[in-house]
Amino acid sequence: VVKSYEEIFPAIADQVASFRTYVEWRRGGAPPCGPRPSDVNPDEVRYWWLECRMRSGEAPGALLGDVTAEQARASETTPLLDGLAAELSLRQGRREEAFAGARRAFDAAREGSRRSTLLRVHLDVVAERYARAAEANGKPDGAREARAELARLDRERRAASR
Repeated sequence: VVKSYEEIFPAIADQVASFRTYVEWRRGGAPPCGPRPSDVNPDEVRYWWLECRMRSGEAPGALLGDVTAEQARASETTPLLDGLAAELSLRQGRREEAFAGARRAFDAAREGSRRSTLLRVHLDVVAERYARAAEANGKPDGAREARAELARLDRERRAASR
């Protein structure tokens, strides 16, 4: 799909790198992060860059400052950044903070996914983070809720691919 997009819109082929990063990240890879996206890039491109840095093994403490700065200016990606911040907190052993942030991110992403394609395609990432934070805090109800959402998303994707 990315390749066909690039062929259809050759004038913006240089912007396709961020989409390739997204695809590689979602496939479980560790894509090269490249330089920091400029402030004129869409929020999701800056968010993907932060996810890429985490996936590449950057220390949570170092990355959290940039996530916090992005949270202060983001719009549609706020729930995604909240989920990323929660993941970084969990990796630093700050379980309660991680749980609170992951819960907030999950609620906002689930609600926002009704009107936002961007939040809808990332809801599984946020739900998985909420499940891990709930499990780490001994909150089985939260983990079950997140896993139920993941199962629902999986059923929808399977039905759509038929």
